[in-house]
Amino acid sequence: MSIEARTAATMTVDTCPGCGSSDYETLGEPGPPYDMNLSGEVFTQPSFEVRKCCNCHLHFKSHRLSPDRLGEFYGKLEFEEWEPDYLFPTDLQILNQLKKLDEKTSILDYGCSIARLSRRLAETHDVYGYEMDKRATAIASEHGLTMFGSEDELFHSGNQFDAIILMDVFEHLVNPTEYMERLTSLLAPGGRLLVLTGNGDSRAYNEDPAMFWYPRIMGHLSFITRAYAESQASALGLTLTEWIECCHYQTPLKGRFTQLLKRSLYRGANSSNARWWERFLVGLPPFRRARNWKQPTEYTCTKDHVLAVFEKQHSMKQNQAATKPDLTASTIGEESK
Repeated sequence: MSIEARTAATMTVDTCPGCGSSDYETLGEPGPPYDMNLSGEVFTQPSFEVRKCCNCHLHFKSHRLSPDRLGEFYGKLEFEEWEPDYLFPTDLQILNQLKKLDEKTSILDYGCSIARLSRRLAETHDVYGYEMDKRATAIASEHGLTMFGSEDELFHSGNQFDAIILMDVFEHLVNPTEYMERLTSLLAPGGRLLVLTGNGDSRAYNEDPAMFWYPRIMGHLSFITRAYAESQASALGLTLTEWIECCHYQTPLKGRFTQLLKRSLYRGANSSNARWWERFLVGLPPFRRARNWKQPTEYTCTKDHVLAVFEKQHSMKQNQAATKPDLTASTIGEESK
């Protein structure tokens, strides 16, 4: 791909994808670009910063794939890579919340992929799903979910759900606040919206956001903070009842030590925010090769995720957002599943 084509395939985000405000502050330093090869086609994540909206407090990438290129990216992505046979620690957090519901209550798993999580409740609850990938939709249907064929069908179905799951989806949304509004409109009074996504308040993330593993995933665009969650709860007639910080992966102690050491070496060589001992470490002969590392290292052993649980107030009037038109594949994907 030529330089001109690569430039056209990416875009700069100068307004908050949540509220449209152009008032933001930059968090940390830019992260380096990288390429990702999917079935022989190369997609480029340009160098980016993480920006914090000063109005709604959402965090977002400054540079990302353009809408058309993002749609092509998700069209090439194989969901099998993100769907193991086991549950992640973050999945168990959601499952624990859902087990509190009475049997036969209705649950919507939005962006459910193959329903790795929600299929476990299909025998005791009325579980519905929506998924863009048609192959994943067929698999979820085989596991007992009632699947909606399109967003238009879902948002015009007249259904009201006792719980809605948004698991590893929020970060992929080009317009996350609009989806918060639309999904809230599908909640029954007293119903719960469970949003599991990256933790924008995580200490490790905030040290160098554009060098942290979670924002560096190509399809991850927006990152939630508690301040954003509280502002949305207030605007949408919700109550933020729980904010549960957790780690997505289960990493053995030896693996945690190795990750911490490599991250410290990379920071010592590349970050102006590095601690004195990180700079000292990378100067020692055994570790000097870290100065040649081109990409940030893996650091997946912190409380990098959060489960935000919202409850719909009983006096909430039906939101009119459900009448908005169907959104395309370029607005949402399932990369992190």
